[in-house]
Amino acid sequence: MRKLRFNVSHISAGVIAVIVAYTSSIILVIHALTAMGLTQWQVNSWLFALGLIMGITTIAYSFYFKVPVLTAWSTPGAAFLITAVQGYSTTDLIGAFIVCGLLTFITGLIRPLSVALQRIPSPITSALLCGVILPICLSGFTQIETHPIMFLLLFSVYIVTKRYIARYSMLLTLLASLGIALYSNTLNTTAINLAMPTFYWLSPSFQFQSIINIAIPLYLITMLSQNIAGFAVLRNFQFKAPVRPVFLGTGLVNMIAAPCGIFTINLAAIIAAICMNDDIDGQHNDRYKAAICAGGFYVLMGIWASIVVTIFVSLPDGLADILAGLALLSTLISCLFNAFSTDEYRESAILTLLITLSGIHLLGISAAIWGVGVGLCHFKLMQSTKPVLIAGR
Repeated sequence: MRKLRFNVSHISAGVIAVIVAYTSSIILVIHALTAMGLTQWQVNSWLFALGLIMGITTIAYSFYFKVPVLTAWSTPGAAFLITAVQGYSTTDLIGAFIVCGLLTFITGLIRPLSVALQRIPSPITSALLCGVILPICLSGFTQIETHPIMFLLLFSVYIVTKRYIARYSMLLTLLASLGIALYSNTLNTTAINLAMPTFYWLSPSFQFQSIINIAIPLYLITMLSQNIAGFAVLRNFQFKAPVRPVFLGTGLVNMIAAPCGIFTINLAAIIAAICMNDDIDGQHNDRYKAAICAGGFYVLMGIWASIVVTIFVSLPDGLADILAGLALLSTLISCLFNAFSTDEYRESAILTLLITLSGIHLLGISAAIWGVGVGLCHFKLMQSTKPVLIAGR
């Protein structure tokens, strides 16, 4: 059996991928978990479970298929949960997460379903994501009225680092925010607990409303913005994407581990590319080792969850909102471009965006579902009513 050897570039790429993943989205996940009504020690437990599961699945998939498969939580899914969980009990939300995992598992079983999802026009799904992300970005930028100095400091750091060292812009912005917290004496370092978190199991309950308004939108957002994008990245780097095993495996893990805090588990997209480029390894077939290193670092981040949460919950008022808004800025730009760059989709996309932003709950169905439904129906109607041009006339 061939011995598994790692070089420095494998390790550094894996570490950078996880650092980028955490610094760009951890604040959103903590926002989402606290919005569910979880206490700090429960958030510690859930982040421990997320880190452990992401690490194990990343290592298992990458080692077995010899392909750099990185799993992750759904950042757009976390953004969706921040505003969507109001009015639902934590047990109902756990039930919704299990159903979301079941839908992913079924997608792996039924090939036409995964094909149908891939045929949903990307401008409409991008408009849906815009509707989810835009309120969070706006919340960050409105902090200039209440915390002008703090906002201008962080915004300046973000812009300057984005110009010169874009890959580390969110990491350096995060470090600047920690400096602000230390200067304001809000960072309670004495409360940091170095003990490993413990698993917190919460029994699920299943309610029709939470399944319709939480499980289905979370499934669609995760599938369209994370999984399909993740497979596209793999194919772009000439790796064979194990589509069916990923859907089956992540869906099953999501169902089993949801009571411990796994709200979604899916393919990583953008950060996965860090472990796939030519700089990692001249041997194309050896780049999966960088993903294995990333999986190991995921596990470490889970073990350090107590430290991570203690730091973030002690940030000054408004700072977390600013970080979340800046972290999603690039995603928002990408979604807006994709949603409105093609003439034939623009009207359908704007309807999807406006309905999602409206926050309506008509007939007990959330705005996200109405937005996608209306956008798809409008596009199909417009396509069917286009005049047919007859050759020679």
